[in-house]
Amino acid sequence: MLRVEIRDKHIYLTRTVVDILCQFRQLKQAKNENGGIILGQTSKDEQQILVCRASVPGSQERSGRLSFHRDRRKAQQIIEYEFYNSDGRNTYLGEWHTHPAKEAVPSSQDISMIMEQFATNEMRIEFILLLIVTWEELFVGLHDGQTMYSATVRDFCATL
Repeated sequence: MLRVEIRDKHIYLTRTVVDILCQFRQLKQAKNENGGIILGQTSKDEQQILVCRASVPGSQERSGRLSFHRDRRKAQQIIEYEFYNSDGRNTYLGEWHTHPAKEAVPSSQDISMIMEQFATNEMRIEFILLLIVTWEELFVGLHDGQTMYSATVRDFCATL
């Protein structure tokens, strides 16, 4: 399990989630971006966050070398399936996608997207996560409606 601390939050990513993120890295410049949603559970005080599911890119997603647009309908189906089959424990936590780079830095488009998701999604939590996967790093961002707090994990694929 990969553990990341941001402010007073302890974020845990299961090995399955990290394996998915590592599998879809853009290791070649010509490869398109990949992405999806992340789901999991929080403690009642939302100080402990467990990311236990990450969707994989499907045939309906649109992507380019520097862009990824997920299929909203498919994402909603996954969210509902996970919620139902976990007796309401698994919920939508945020988004993940890749960048064709060494360093994990969110673009202004990434920040705008996550702010829009926070503002428009019907969520059961008081934050939204943004994971950006690069060749060597994992950016973990936590947006609380006002500010994006973050941490970066280097060589995250080698940590497990």
